[in-house]
Amino acid sequence: MSMNLLSLDLDVVHVILSEIQPPDALNLSLTCRAAHTVAYPRFLSEVVLGHPWRRTGPDRLLRFCASMLADTSLHVLLLRELTIHKTAFQPKRAASSHGLIDSSAMAFLAEVLKYAVNLRRICIHDTEELLETNPEFRWTLASLPNLQDISFLNAGLRSIDMLISSSSHPRRIDLDLSGLPTDMDAPLVYSTEALEYLMRDVVDVKLSRVTGAMLTIVTDYTWPKVEQLEIFGDLQSLEPFASVYPGLRRLSLVCSYVDDVSAPVRWEALDYLSTSCPVPLEGNVRRVELIYDLDTLLDSVPYSVWAPGSMALLQKTMPVVLACSPNMQILRWIANVVTSVRVLQVYAYQPIHPDVAGVDDVETWLVSILY
Repeated sequence: MSMNLLSLDLDVVHVILSEIQPPDALNLSLTCRAAHTVAYPRFLSEVVLGHPWRRTGPDRLLRFCASMLADTSLHVLLLRELTIHKTAFQPKRAASSHGLIDSSAMAFLAEVLKYAVNLRRICIHDTEELLETNPEFRWTLASLPNLQDISFLNAGLRSIDMLISSSSHPRRIDLDLSGLPTDMDAPLVYSTEALEYLMRDVVDVKLSRVTGAMLTIVTDYTWPKVEQLEIFGDLQSLEPFASVYPGLRRLSLVCSYVDDVSAPVRWEALDYLSTSCPVPLEGNVRRVELIYDLDTLLDSVPYSVWAPGSMALLQKTMPVVLACSPNMQILRWIANVVTSVRVLQVYAYQPIHPDVAGVDDVETWLVSILY
């Protein structure tokens, strides 16, 4: 017996629609009037303006803005997630790829965003360049009242100022700070009241290009609710992060080194660590993931540095669950020294068990090593 999708309870239909991509929702909305009523809002809920590398042109953006404001029901109220690329403001045909942002198109989009009171997530690429082109755009973004997830890529001083002045109480902040000046020699300073307002509900922070991000941290203010921190970029030290984010439960590091390893840092509540290099950390961590090959390491860092650093990290954190790509030496060391491990996940990029041992069953071989 066949069943018509639209005969289902409306709540069930909305759950189904939430699992499909917006273009598929648009196709469904074009089938009939009833499908249009339930599927078109899903199509408008997630909007991407521009393209990562291909210019789409301001004409297309202006048509989108006009359609969002033309209907008496204000389609803009359906907008939940918005991604903006600068290619949305660039003419399709131009001799140069720099300095060709149409500020009038940005002003038209700002008019649309004034009504986007239900917008929950915004991701802006080349944020600093866009704000430099049209400084008034900053105030429109800062006035959005209900943002829960804010991502600013290629952000700089204008982007940070706008974030600090935001009317929203986001739960997640993602900052790629490659737009910061390279000659900054003093940390940015903001009032405690402004920081407290911004960070009131933030639980998840992602920082990229943290050489510049270090300058944005006000070390005498803590962000106590942050539970998850992701860092992309080489670090001088972990200590400032330990003082600013004392309540971390999940820490992810994608970097080739941490310069200062003299004093290990500790997060009392840390439950999960994922790192691409040995880090100076102490205190029990339930799950540790070493996302680098312990046998084939970067040419720039000697094995004599990486191996002892990895061993020290495991010995000081004593994980219950360990995921890594070990060689024979470290695997035996884990079995003999890191006695807290109860679950071992091995990433085997190449065979690590000896072919001459005559053991065909890898599981049997592991048991012979570990026990």
